[in-house]
Amino acid sequence: MHALAARLQDFVAEENLFSAGNHLLAAVSGGIDSMVLLHILQNTGHKLSVAHCNFKLRGDEADADEAFVRAYCKKNNLPLHAESFNTKDIAKQSGESIQMAARRLRYDWFNALLLAHEYAFVATAHNANDVAETFFVNLSRGTGLSGLTGIKPKMGNVVRPLLFATRADIEAYAKANKIKWRDDSSNQSVKYRRNLIRHKVIPIFENINPSFNQSIIKTIARLEQSNAVLKQFMDAALEEVISEKDGKIYISIKHIKKLKPLSLYLFELLHPYGFNAEQVEDIEQCLSHQSGQRFIAEEYELLHDRDFLIICPKKERDEREYTIEIDTKQVTTPVKLAFSVKTYTAKINLKQPANVAILDFDKLTFPLTLRRWRVGDKFQPFGMSKGKLLSDFFKDSKLSKDEKDDLWILESNGKIAWIVGHRADNRFRVDDKTKLVVTITCTPPTLSLSARLFSSPTSRGRCQPDKGGMTEGVQK
Repeated sequence: MHALAARLQDFVAEENLFSAGNHLLAAVSGGIDSMVLLHILQNTGHKLSVAHCNFKLRGDEADADEAFVRAYCKKNNLPLHAESFNTKDIAKQSGESIQMAARRLRYDWFNALLLAHEYAFVATAHNANDVAETFFVNLSRGTGLSGLTGIKPKMGNVVRPLLFATRADIEAYAKANKIKWRDDSSNQSVKYRRNLIRHKVIPIFENINPSFNQSIIKTIARLEQSNAVLKQFMDAALEEVISEKDGKIYISIKHIKKLKPLSLYLFELLHPYGFNAEQVEDIEQCLSHQSGQRFIAEEYELLHDRDFLIICPKKERDEREYTIEIDTKQVTTPVKLAFSVKTYTAKINLKQPANVAILDFDKLTFPLTLRRWRVGDKFQPFGMSKGKLLSDFFKDSKLSKDEKDDLWILESNGKIAWIVGHRADNRFRVDDKTKLVVTITCTPPTLSLSARLFSSPTSRGRCQPDKGGMTEGVQK
């Protein structure tokens, strides 16, 4: 057995990446790294299927890569999943960079394959050189300890069995075993930050220290240990600072300002959500100023409210109007509402929590309209005889800007019947003339964002790429 193959088996055991009986999905681009990984896994008896992504970014060259992988799998009787993505169009529609869109498309597809075919793990061919490159990529962007710990051997359902090997090791194995591969011309272009680091920066360090890649891996291991110690200390300190409600993270401004150094706590708390060093500095500055500022990261947004910093997934505000017909039993978009009509009796409890409205069915005019609130909107709060501006109601209720932005209004013939989840309108109240009542129940969102310090805010158990862990725009 070749030394690299033996070392791979030792590494898999040491890092507990997978077991001999697991069915692996190998991510194969056709490049030297992934072809070597595939060859080793084949020759060490692992049960394999192959996944190949064509991002349609390099024209005929990308199609030729796909054809190469298809031919190899056919010759070696390997099950193949091949998928093409119109990455540029998708990135334009989503507002992402092409590299980020490619990363998301790739791992979302892997997750779908794992679920559909019950594969244990997806194996990618990241190596020791990628670890060093990622270290410098993150360093150049600005990061904390967690960002300097590099690519992990195992993250969710993603395993990286070649992470110990240098590119020189891989090239030697390919030569010894006469492995064919495809060269990606985009890997030579220094317009990408990672390639610039690969071709210009790292060679300088290798001239200083020929064992630079192994040295930096050892350094990163020590950083990981330091990070683990820091994590325990900071998690305990942040226990009173962080809370979660309705799928949003609330950071108490009063409590976070007591922690010193504040900049360190804020950075380590916010960076996992994609906020960069400059944004964190701006967020720290805004803590002593008027509330209302909003900060946008790639996947999340942060609102500076009066008492809290509020983090939630970034979303486009839905300004559409939705129609609710008289026979509607349930609504799932844009909010979850359940409708139940019954004959009114004295046994019906009219005292309900804010997420339930009990209205006189015959006072409503269908179809109802579900819409966003507007400046100038008025309603007659339940129990009151006079109208009130919604803006005044929000002020009296001390609703945050974030809470106001999330509100929906249920309207009947131009009149507000219910501020959904908050207050019903007195004009639609149940009285002694009521024959039918409609009970409307709003189910709060259940999205979980139970991310904590140093952990990824993405869901566990899924394929999760390390930030910066993929060659920009290119599958390993």
